[in-house]
Amino acid sequence: MWVYFRSGHGTYLVYTTALTNFILIFYRLLVEQVSFFNAIFTSLTMFVLVFLFLYIPVAIIVGRWHFKTQLETDFVEQTKYNPPLLKIIENQEKIMKYLKIDDEKND
Repeated sequence: MWVYFRSGHGTYLVYTTALTNFILIFYRLLVEQVSFFNAIFTSLTMFVLVFLFLYIPVAIIVGRWHFKTQLETDFVEQTKYNPPLLKIIENQEKIMKYLKIDDEKND
């Protein structure tokens, strides 16, 4: 049961809890305290909708950038310290060349 708890909490619930906490604190400290924002966002629901409308595309853009840049660097570092992983990658590249699968077409 501990493994299931860690997986559910660490993968799903902690992000939801953190995002909810961030939204509520942000609303309380910025929107309710600054009259300019208070006039724009008349309710918490309105603020949440606008926030998510802006936040989700930005998160997708940052995630894509991370996949394109940082994960490649992380992967190279992992293969330095894990020779069996490097062997798997080399074999996969040989198979892809043999089957004429172009990885760039999948982007």
